[in-house]
Amino acid sequence: MFSSKRSFAISMVLALAASFSAMAHTFPTKPVRLVVTYPPGGIVDTITRAVAEGLSKRWGQPVLIETKPGGSAVIGTQFVVHSEPDGHVLLIGDRVLTINPFTHDKLPYDATRDLMPVANMVTGPMVLAVPPRSPYKSMPDLLKAAAATPNKLTYGSLGKGTLTHIDTELILKRAGVTAVHIPYKGMADVTNALMADQIDFGLIAFGTAIQQFKAGKINVLAYLADKRHPEMPNVPSAAELRLPESSSWMGVLAPVGTPRAVVEKISRDLQLVLTDPAFIEKHAKPLGMEVVHLGPQEFARYLAEDRKTTAAIVQTMDVKKE
Repeated sequence: MFSSKRSFAISMVLALAASFSAMAHTFPTKPVRLVVTYPPGGIVDTITRAVAEGLSKRWGQPVLIETKPGGSAVIGTQFVVHSEPDGHVLLIGDRVLTINPFTHDKLPYDATRDLMPVANMVTGPMVLAVPPRSPYKSMPDLLKAAAATPNKLTYGSLGKGTLTHIDTELILKRAGVTAVHIPYKGMADVTNALMADQIDFGLIAFGTAIQQFKAGKINVLAYLADKRHPEMPNVPSAAELRLPESSSWMGVLAPVGTPRAVVEKISRDLQLVLTDPAFIEKHAKPLGMEVVHLGPQEFARYLAEDRKTTAAIVQTMDVKKE
């Protein structure tokens, strides 16, 4: 009796495995939706559209962008969490995913429990920028002024508890200085405020900064990576300035319960799209993004480490969402 039950259980497991394998072989069977948690026009949206085009060609199915901004990415993330776990609705996540648990008292989901890592796609650094007519021509100038006039200088961010708020506060904290935080709705708003000389400084993505920098509409005091960027050869790196690095990543996640074989297929196909030299030259490089494909297991480990690092950074800061 026991033997027959065991045989039946084994048969069921094998049947399920075969079913999931067949599902992966035929995936996708309908249009795939990539959920972006930021307004159109930003770097996340731009990269996602390029990825969607590449995947659509490979899959022979439309890959659609569904924009669901708001709530520090909570709205879009919650939508994906409650979607059918078949791989046809996917989240385009970024560093806010690992920040939110430490800046919100309560979230309507648990990202580590309710989402499955599929693949990391790209990473990109931030820069510290000032208005074009700023009197601060270097990071030492800026930090010296902040030290001489506590809580007088102002900086812009994407809002309280966001990566640009946290990373700016980390820079200030390590330098032993303070400044006044001015929250904005998006990266474009922070950039516009810098160009209009409405704030003293702010962190913005390299891809957002580069064109305005070349046009002389902002000045960049620090490239917050381990070495200088060839398109900003005179801007010192974080390592040279002994500043903490600042960057974000973009990755794909699926609702928990999505068949592992489907997750693996999406990850493999993403790798083919991302590592295409044409994609790198046309889409990644101009935005200062580096293609860093990580498969499901590697991406899961990366997220776990990112959460650990974030926890250590924010525990001594006032970065909770109100």
